[in-house]
Formats: sequence, C-alpha cells, structure tokens
Amino acid sequence: MRRRTAIEGYNGSSYDERSGEVVIRVFGKADRAKALESARALYPGVPLRLEIDNTMPTLDHTRGGAHLTQGCTTGFVARDRTSNHVGVITAGHCNFSVARYSAPDGSNYDMTRRQWDMTPALDLAFFWDNHEPTSEFYPTSSATPRSLVGWRSVSDTEQRGYLRTGSYLCHYGVYSDTQSCGEVTDKAFAPAVYNSAGTFIGCGKPGATVVSCGPNFVRVDKVAKEGQVALQCIGGDSGGPWFAYGNAYGINKGGYRSTPNDKMTCQYAFYTPIIRINDINLTLWYGGNVVNGIAQ
Repeated sequence: MRRRTAIEGYNGSSYDERSGEVVIRVFGKADRAKALESARALYPGVPLRLEIDNTMPTLDHTRGGAHLTQGCTTGFVARDRTSNHVGVITAGHCNFSVARYSAPDGSNYDMTRRQWDMTPALDLAFFWDNHEPTSEFYPTSSATPRSLVGWRSVSDTEQRGYLRTGSYLCHYGVYSDTQSCGEVTDKAFAPAVYNSAGTFIGCGKPGATVVSCGPNFVRVDKVAKEGQVALQCIGGDSGGPWFAYGNAYGINKGGYRSTPNDKMTCQYAFYTPIIRINDINLTLWYGGNVVNGIAQ
C-alpha cells in the first residue's frame, strides 16, 4: 500500500535476480523522474530500475459463449446458491473435470467442474474458478459481449402451431462460429441421442444405466429469416447459449445434421430450458461484487 501511494503511477514491482535490481513499474503517463525519486526514497541504497507500462493490468473475465478447449461452449454465467461461487454453465455431456476456458478477450485459464447432472430432463454442468465473472455472453465470434438482462421460461416460449409461429431464437457455438437462428417447433421434445459411433446413449450420465430422454427439451428448426443466419449446428456447440436479445432461454444439448460433419446441413437443434439450472442449485448471475470467485 505504501508503494502505491508514494510512487506516482505505481503499477507493481518485482525483483530481478539476474541484475539484483528492484523493478518498479509505472504507467506511461506518470512523471518518470518523480516516480524514480519517490522509489529511491522508499528503497535507499537499493539498486532500482524503472519500467513503463502503457496500459493497466486487468483481470481475466468469465463469460458465456466462450470456448472450452476439450470441445464445448460456455452458456451463461451463474451463481451456486449454496457456495455463492460464480462461474459458467455448459452441457453435462461435456464430460471433463477440468476444462481450459478461452475467450475473444484473450482470457485463457483452467476451470474446474463443480456441479454436474445428466437426466431425462436436463444436460448441465457448472464450472468455476477465481477469475472475474461478468453478467455477459458472446453471441458471435467477435470480442463484443452482450449483457444478460433476463430469462424466459418454457411457458413464455411460443411453439409453432397451425395458426401461430414459434419463438424465433438464436444460439452461438464456437465450432459453428456464428450466431444462427431458428423457430421453436416443440417445447416437449424427447430426442433420441447417439454417440459418434452410432450407439444409442440416451440422456443419463456416461457409465450409468442407459435411460431415454424425456419430453423435457426444446427443439428449434432451421427457418430462414431476413437479416439472420439460418440455423447451423456442429459438434462443439454443446453447452452454448440459446437466447433472444439479452434473455437466456437455454443451454445447447445437440442437433441433427443431414451430413454429419457439415454445420450448414443442420436441420434442427435442441436445448435444456434455462429454468433447469435450478435443479443443480444454480441461478443466473446479473452482476455484483465478487471476491476470489465468490459473490459477496
């Protein structure tokens, strides 16, 4: 604290073992001569070196719509109701205990899985660490995030019927690498889920008894709309956000492509409704004070 108040533009210090100098870092706009004079007063007789930083250091941020390097996408930022830890939701079938988070803002670090469940009604996991979370998500591959402003339940979501159109929703996955959209066609969808080898795996956890998916997921079909990219989906989009504007609708679970590895042939995708995060004791997080990953 003394260095920060005594040295103009102080931005950290370290010891250089090779030169035997204490290195004092200051912002470029600081009066360098004055900063050096103040540092020498604090460290009389100690070899000093002044180094200049052009920008302030910032914390890495945790957001939805980012990349988990084992092959998934983060959905939305949430808070664990019990521990108050803040982290990100993804799909439960992103089955790894530690994931490498990376985002367009340059954030890159490991996150640990803290909550995890896969049932006929949901496919969710929750990762957190000690980085700074923000109540934002990436809706595209650009570095510009969008604020999370609310959520919508299944009852608030329109399903295509004979006399009405379904809600028009968008999703983002880092592997399809675009915001793409479609129309809700089934709010009680029970997908048949297979692995890449064509084996039926259902909706349970890996290694557990195989169970079929229940009518608990929301299906979105490809529908072209002017000004929007028609629905795309590919492996690695799992866990990504489903949204309309700044409202959260769900966490991506899977999709159907007429050509297995071609995102452009996506016919429909389906997601776990966002309300299901309550089942693993989470709530969406809209910002606030966080210290060491814990909401205060």
